[in-house]
Amino acid sequence: MPVAIRDLVPLLVDAFQTDRTWLKDFERESIQVTPDLYDVLLAYQQLRRCDAA
Repeated sequence: MPVAIRDLVPLLVDAFQTDRTWLKDFERESIQVTPDLYDVLLAYQQLRRCDAA
């Protein structure tokens, strides 16, 4: 089911920050992202690692 990121992210962030149990039920689930978003997420992950070092 297509869902806009702008709708999904705030809900997931809130669930993570408030340690909602239901989020753990889905922690091993896979989702599909577009190749463009995947590239952006990988680049951001690398940037965060460099900032942490």
